[in-house]
Amino acid sequence: MTTNQSEWKANGELLPRRPHLSVGWMSDVGRLRENNEDALLVLTSDLERGEETQSIGLLAVADGMGGYEHGERASEMAVRVAAEVMLRSFVAKALLGSSGGESLIELMRGAVSEAHHQVQQNLPGAGTTLTLVLVADESIAVAHVGDSRAYLCRDGAVRQLTRDHSLVARLVETGQQTLEEASTDPRLNVLYRALGQADELDVDFQFGEFPAGSRLLLCSDGLWGHVDADVLEKVLCAAGDPNAGCAQLVDLANQAGGPDNITAILAIRE
Repeated sequence: MTTNQSEWKANGELLPRRPHLSVGWMSDVGRLRENNEDALLVLTSDLERGEETQSIGLLAVADGMGGYEHGERASEMAVRVAAEVMLRSFVAKALLGSSGGESLIELMRGAVSEAHHQVQQNLPGAGTTLTLVLVADESIAVAHVGDSRAYLCRDGAVRQLTRDHSLVARLVETGQQTLEEASTDPRLNVLYRALGQADELDVDFQFGEFPAGSRLLLCSDGLWGHVDADVLEKVLCAAGDPNAGCAQLVDLANQAGGPDNITAILAIRE
């Protein structure tokens, strides 16, 4: 969704104007799975007001929980419902120049909570992760549940914006396991927090700056779990074309065996 990505020359010739936010995405079933239980969503808008441009992006990755009924439907429902709520409560108002009384945390919590309740009501027993990111000009806001991830490359340095809500990640956090031990733990994919799996849902939030030249990656564990961290970071920070960057990352995960579904969204702030 883009509003006015061009400008006129004095002689009436129409010239393309580059969007401030360039986004690519890719989802692949992998080499061992029959179904793809990952889902993604990408909505972007550039609104021109005179000499100013307002860029908004709504990005989401969800990974349906393997072994649970309707995992693929849960992930699709999560991104769709969260997007519907955010479009009504924030994006439409921002484009119209109006603002409500709710904070951004309240708005994003409401979006994730509604997705959680819809999965519970419509798909009993199903579950999914959800990493939801709002890009507003040079700022980003992240709402997160599960073990999909968001990474930010800024000034050549990479930072993981999300925390894994998995059993082994918790064991590492509390010093009961090393990273090496965790990487081979058979409980690696066991989550203690996911949409659809508890009455009340605790949502993590993260805010940050997203200046020109920065890159943002959202991905499922089928990517970050099978591509070495240093390789992933190198591809992220070097990406010039977001679609090519996603294709490269997915290919690397498949070269590593592709045991899980693989999903990536890569956004570049121009």
